[in-house]
Amino acid sequence: MKEVKSGIINNISTEWILGNSGYVVFSQKNDGGKGLIYYNLEAWKIFSYSVSHEKGGGPDLGGLCKKWKGLLDAQPNQDGKATGFLDVYQSKKRHYVVRGIPLSSDPHGGETPFFSHYLFLLDRVIPDKVNLPMVARKWKLSPREEEIVRLLLTDQGNKEMAETMQISLNTVKGYLKLLMRKLGVSSRAGIVVSLLTEEREN
Repeated sequence: MKEVKSGIINNISTEWILGNSGYVVFSQKNDGGKGLIYYNLEAWKIFSYSVSHEKGGGPDLGGLCKKWKGLLDAQPNQDGKATGFLDVYQSKKRHYVVRGIPLSSDPHGGETPFFSHYLFLLDRVIPDKVNLPMVARKWKLSPREEEIVRLLLTDQGNKEMAETMQISLNTVKGYLKLLMRKLGVSSRAGIVVSLLTEEREN
């Protein structure tokens, strides 16, 4: 993998690259062949300390990019604007939300390009910056549900949540199932994505 040359991102809105964001440029052949992956130093750090890296072999960046491309392609046409959140990526104890944007190969139109290009941005989830009370009001979360979400954003496991809240492990699992049903998702990561999307849009 290589560093993204500065010229590649000159036309990207500055809101995409402020702070310590990691970004990945994925160029995929339209015939379904292998793609090219470029990324900045922050993205390299995120991937280097990922959970999958600790298990050996490092993360499958090609597989991740294809997954994110599929999620992005399934969304309505954004006219070159940043999408909502596509995924949550875990790097050790830190979580990063993934957004995507298709990059035009030919800004003036013309024939179908040989490659399709995508930019993926990884933003670290910082619980203190999430307006949780506002999100809780929006989704009519109970105080217990709001507390579960707060602990979820700090990456506490079910057992840790149970100890912190002084409730049983089964009760924690019950609250998580209620939250998934309420938000229309099927995983803990889905809860985070849904709530962060709602927080960003308000």
